Amino acid sequence: MSFKRLLYEWHQSVERNLPWKETKDPFFIWLSEVILQQTRVEQGIPYYLRFRARYANVAELANSSDEELMKLWEGLGYYSRARNLHKAAKQIVESGGQFPSTYEDLLALPGIGPYTASAIASFAYDLPTPVIDGNVNRVIARFFGISTPIDTLPGQKEIREILDKVFDVEYPARFNQAIMDFGAIQCKPKNPDCLICPFSDVCVAFAESQVNVLPMKAKKIKKKERTIRYAVLLVENQVVIKKRVDKDIWRHLHDFVELETVDLREIETLTYKKGEQIRIDGPYKHILTHRNLTIYFHIIEIQDLKIENGSPYFLVERKNLRKFAFPKIIDWYLNEKSIS
Repeated sequence: MSFKRLLYEWHQSVERNLPWKETKDPFFIWLSEVILQQTRVEQGIPYYLRFRARYANVAELANSSDEELMKLWEGLGYYSRARNLHKAAKQIVESGGQFPSTYEDLLALPGIGPYTASAIASFAYDLPTPVIDGNVNRVIARFFGISTPIDTLPGQKEIREILDKVFDVEYPARFNQAIMDFGAIQCKPKNPDCLICPFSDVCVAFAESQVNVLPMKAKKIKKKERTIRYAVLLVENQVVIKKRVDKDIWRHLHDFVELETVDLREIETLTYKKGEQIRIDGPYKHILTHRNLTIYFHIIEIQDLKIENGSPYFLVERKNLRKFAFPKIIDWYLNEKSIS
């Protein structure tokens, strides 16, 4: 029995009813694909529904403010996805408002790589573009016994050549969805249940006891350790925050005064009498892709605050803090410690 036939028979019995499968609108498919980058399906669903309820089309997304968009995205992490989403929406509107309908034009949008372009092209326009994500890499590597590291050019080339041979050019959307679902549900990264897998009789990795070895990777991310100490400056019922503008992963989000900030000129724009430190909350651990953070929050009550013109800092009523977008760890802290 062919790879496609086995895949489709399996998919017919387990296909998931997900909200983005109900549409062929490229805008909503794009939203779902960007949200699901590096996000579990279960976590992504409420965000997708929230975005879809707020933005009916690409023009509405383009016209939204940074603050509103980042607040909707708050908690999803990898915030460059949201910034690129906004940038791409503006680019589409400036180009006439028509959503791109070719793989090449989709690939030209900010934040869209080969996988996302292929997904939109196949799901929205039924173009014969195979998707290659982590799930697909894992399924192909295990089934065909590919030991070449998949994060190398030779490995990527090998995966693509095999995928081109088994791909369904007549029903590209069906094939792409089936193989991604198979990787997510059945051929999971760790401890998949191979005994009930329809491919077990013909899977090279299963036959050679390589399921927990494949796919192989050549690179391992080396994470740096960093400690951040925030001064949470309380001025009666207000708190001092700032909007991050540097080109880092938390750009356009908000945080507090960093006691060990690199740019001391920022802190010098704040003048106040020596405050009373009420407590220190922490340490809290926050794991990012390339960095492990240890964060402390120094709660300080101050008086007679002066903020100079041009300062990145501003005062916010504590009850209004929830209106601003913060990194996930700070958002969690505000809820946990009832600062807002």
